[in-house]
Amino acid sequence: GVINRTRGFPRNGGNKTYSNIPYHRVETVVEAKSMDGGDGRAQATRYAYKIQQARPDRPGLYVLSIKPQHFQVVFSSPVGPVASEHTLWTDLRSLCAYVYSLYDPPSGHTLYDRTITWSEQTDLSAPKWTVQTASGCYADARVTFLGDPWARRTTVLRVVRDDQPIVVIKEAFVDCKRRFKEAELLEHVHKDGYLHGVVLHISSEIVQAD
Repeated sequence: GVINRTRGFPRNGGNKTYSNIPYHRVETVVEAKSMDGGDGRAQATRYAYKIQQARPDRPGLYVLSIKPQHFQVVFSSPVGPVASEHTLWTDLRSLCAYVYSLYDPPSGHTLYDRTITWSEQTDLSAPKWTVQTASGCYADARVTFLGDPWARRTTVLRVVRDDQPIVVIKEAFVDCKRRFKEAELLEHVHKDGYLHGVVLHISSEIVQAD
């Protein structure tokens, strides 16, 4: 069966192992460059992209680019990365605001999806996730597909349980005004009986940001 989770967002794979710190354990990144170094913002933004792919529980992420003469804050979300102006180190108010936002982000900057949590593993293998949905709680879900985190950010998770059908959980960020409803399409496909090769729809929901 399939569970569709659509995330309202306004318009404006495999079981791999890690050789270093896995991205799903990272909360933020600070990229430091020398005075004559390259563009730290570009590198920090690439890290944000990777972290958001690895963490379906992180719709938004702050990263920081620093140089001896200034710093720059980047907020990455499904609508893409947005960077602040270069800010001098004498502006401690802006620097403190960045740190504060990691714990209490401004309105519209959602950092965590509390309906998805990762399970602690005894090794550095790919994480398992627990997903709370309208139809119940599904543990030990593994990510099988990762979309572009700067677009719909489609994520597909697969839950395999003993003596029970496999459950597929699909979620994506879409425009709130979008008329197409995938759940209705799946129900229409099976309305005259089960059609082989097409997943059965269990439930759908719009996940609200906290």
